[in-house]
Order: sequence, then C-alpha cells, then structure tokens
Amino acid sequence: MIWGGSQGPRPLPSPETPSPNPYNFMKRHRRPACALIPWLPGLAWKPGEDHPRRLGVLARDKTMTFPRIAAGRIVAVSVSDRKGVVKHNVPAARLLAEHGLEGDAHAEGGCRQVSLLSLASIHKMVARGAAVAPGDFAENLTVEGLEVMSLPVGTRLKVGAQALLEITQIGKVCHKGCAIREQVGDCVMPREGVFARVLQEGLVKVGDAIEVVA
Repeated sequence: MIWGGSQGPRPLPSPETPSPNPYNFMKRHRRPACALIPWLPGLAWKPGEDHPRRLGVLARDKTMTFPRIAAGRIVAVSVSDRKGVVKHNVPAARLLAEHGLEGDAHAEGGCRQVSLLSLASIHKMVARGAAVAPGDFAENLTVEGLEVMSLPVGTRLKVGAQALLEITQIGKVCHKGCAIREQVGDCVMPREGVFARVLQEGLVKVGDAIEVVA
C-alpha cells in the first residue's frame, strides 16, 4: 500500500503496470516532498531518527540508518587561580583564542589551554565512594553525553554559539604531591582527561551544546 492523499491508501501497481510518476503525484496533491518521505516505500527512516529531508536520498536497504552528530552539553564551567587544585564552578566564562579559559590559571597558551572531562568519568569515581563533583578534577569543562576521551587528537569541537576547540592531548602525567589526588584519593584526569587549544573564541556557559565538527 502507498499513501493516496485524501483518497486514503491504494494498492501498489503490479509489475505489469507502470508506476505513477511521484513528482506528478506530489504536484497534484500540492504537498512538499519532505512531507511524503515517511510513507515512501523502501525508506529506512523512522520517526525520531535524523534523516536528510530531500526526496533524492532514499534508502532501499531497510537496514540503513542515518548517523547522528556526536554531541553533548556542558554541565559545568570551572576555573581556579592556581594550578594543581580543584576548580570552582562559574555560570559562564570566555574561551580566548590561543589562550584558554578566561580567569583560569591554565589560560597561558601552549597545547593544554583548556581541559575537558566527561561527566561519566566523575560518576565512576562517585560509584567507588569518592565525594566528588564537576571541577574537582581541575577540569575546565565538564561534558555530558559525549565521551571526550574517546575522541582522537585533532578532533574539532564547537562549543556554544561561537567557540571552536581542537583536541591536542588525551591524558597526562600526574605530578607528585598532586593536591587533587591527595584530596579525592584518585585522579581520572591522567587517564580520561582531554586537553585542547582554542581556535576561535566565544562565551561558554552551563547548558551550552558541544559537538564534533571535524
């Protein structure tokens, strides 16, 4: 069966009968092509999935899916006036090009201008009994919904409306006498923390989207 507009479903043409021209069908019923996509035979799209909204892209293989963009959101923005200590949360801060997060001790250029950590990494420590929260591992940006430690070096991330980051390093060597390790009991930053440089500046605030763009 295929959608028959106001006349309801009608049978598909038999192999002996030529198929009607779908463009004439759409013109006759004066409906945009994208409105008809969910009902066209052989389309892999299901409600709730991302898909190109154009008639020319149809999946004849019903197992085909359209990939989603890797994205998450910022759940905490944190800064500190000294290195090697836990950071305090702020509602928002500006990412400065080739510098870092404004107001943070690590904002001094180089290849480790901004640090990121997935919220899932903090949850692992909480499950082990540690009383920790975003910022306690000295990360600048705590991310939910995107496992930043799984992204390769060179990945570019759009943060908020304008800022652009490029991942430069995954993990680090934890120095002796680390205040975070002494206070928390362990530090996940050497294993799962991610560092980046700021390619394009912009304001970042809690709730902003963060997505892979390259």
